Parts: sequence; structure tokens; C-alpha cells
Amino acid sequence: MEPGVVIGRRATRHLAVAQARRDRVDRQPDRRGRGREGQQRRRPPPQGGGQGRHDHRRAARIEVAENFGKDPTSRRLSWSDDVTYAIHDLLDFYRAGLIPLEQIRLIRGTLGPGVERDAFLERVFKRQPGWEPRRTEYEAALDSILDILPFDPLHRYSGTESDEQLLYQFSTELITKYVTAITPDAGGETLVTIPQNARDEVDVLQEFVWAYVIHNPDLAVVQAGQRKAIRTVFTRFLGAARHQQLHFFPVGFRGLVARCASDDRLVRVVADYVAGMTERELIHTYRRLEAMVN
Repeated sequence: MEPGVVIGRRATRHLAVAQARRDRVDRQPDRRGRGREGQQRRRPPPQGGGQGRHDHRRAARIEVAENFGKDPTSRRLSWSDDVTYAIHDLLDFYRAGLIPLEQIRLIRGTLGPGVERDAFLERVFKRQPGWEPRRTEYEAALDSILDILPFDPLHRYSGTESDEQLLYQFSTELITKYVTAITPDAGGETLVTIPQNARDEVDVLQEFVWAYVIHNPDLAVVQAGQRKAIRTVFTRFLGAARHQQLHFFPVGFRGLVARCASDDRLVRVVADYVAGMTERELIHTYRRLEAMVN
């Protein structure tokens, strides 16, 4: 995978989430009718621990990767990345008000699929024309995901503590489903086997972000600036890593960089470092690097 793709899947989406949350906070009044510019709503931690969403994302990725031993094969890591980022990206943007899951959900017993569902599927198959021969299977995958969504048009997510608990249970159920789906391959050419229905569902999960965030014209200008910042920071830090300029990195990453036995591993470590930056850290670093060049 190209370094730019690795960075784009993680850091760009993370920054877009932050921008979407700020926009949502600025638009919504508090209970006393006043604007909340600059205020960040504090959400209760999910039941079962005090971890934040990013901690759960890391824990979920480790859970998937370690489910079949500690051998860091590319297939296991690829699946763990797909599962973890697909689910948590979806929930982050859903919380930010960008993905209307309730409107996409097919409610059994109603007249039929709604306008938003049809629009989403149209975007999906336009971006993925190769999926058309299996359209029925992909639509079934969408229904399988949203059938367990604890919200619908009559009970929308509002950010309350009880809603957060329901959303956490929803994500846990999906992660467990995909963790238990993948099995060791018995004597085959691949190390693990991923059932087609699980693969279809994770592919559909990834399409939510493409349809409602990456291709969202309201975020296009912001994302263009973020991509430039990400590319600049990644390129500069990768160059520093290749020349063993360890002072560019925090103490915790210096050992990882020094121990990299190949350039591919070095790219991965630097990608993880940049993807782990907050928006403020990334922009601050980018401005400092630009000042050094100019």
C-alpha cells in the first residue's frame, strides 16, 4: 500500500471528524438557547471502562489482530484495519451528524426503502461498478448492519448517556461479529479465511465514509488543506527517519524507528506516528516545517 493511502485512510478521516464535530457544536444551541461556539460537548465513557473512542479503536484493532496469534501477517493486519476503522469512522461521523443512518435503515413493515437509502446505494454502485453483479448481496449486507442499529426515524441518536451506551453496544456487536467470522485456513494457501458475507459487510461499512464525508462538497476545501499538511509532515518525518534523525520523534517512537529492518517497516512506523497526531499537533508541526523551508 502506498504511504499516501495509509495516511489518507487514517489521518485525513480523523481530521475531518474533528472539523465536523466543531461545525455541529457551533450550530447547536445549549439547553438555555445560547450558542456554544468553541465548546466541546463532553460525552460519558462507554460502559465497561473509562477508555475514549480512540482507545477502543486501538483495543479493537489489537483484538482482531491477536485473535489468531501474534504473527503480524499482512492479511490479519489488513482485516483488523478494515474492521476497526470502518466501524469507528462510521460512528464518529454518525455522532458528528454527517451520516444519516436512521434514514438509510430499511424499516420492516413499511412501504419500502426511503429516498436516502436509494441515494446511498446509487452512490455506492456508481463508485463501485464492479459490485453491480452482486447487488443483491451488497444490499443484504447493508440490511444486516443496520438491522441491529438501535435507532430509527422515530428514535434518533441525540448524544445522551443512554444513547451512547446503545451505540457502544452496537459497535461491540459488529466487532465481535467480524472477529469471530475470520478463521484459520485449514491447509490452504492463505493463513486465514474471511467469509464472503463478512467481507461484504465491512466493504459496505467503508462506503459510508466515501459517500457522506470524503465526497462531501462542504468538506472538500478543508480536506484539501488537511491532505497537504499530512503529505508535508509525513514526507519530512519519513526523510528524517531514513537518515536516522531520531530527534524529530518523541522518545517513545525513537526506538521503533531505530529498530526498523526495512524501508516498508519504516514507512509503517512513520505513518502510525503521523496518523496518531491530533489536528492541533499536525497543523502546528506543519506550520513549523513550512517556516523552516521558507
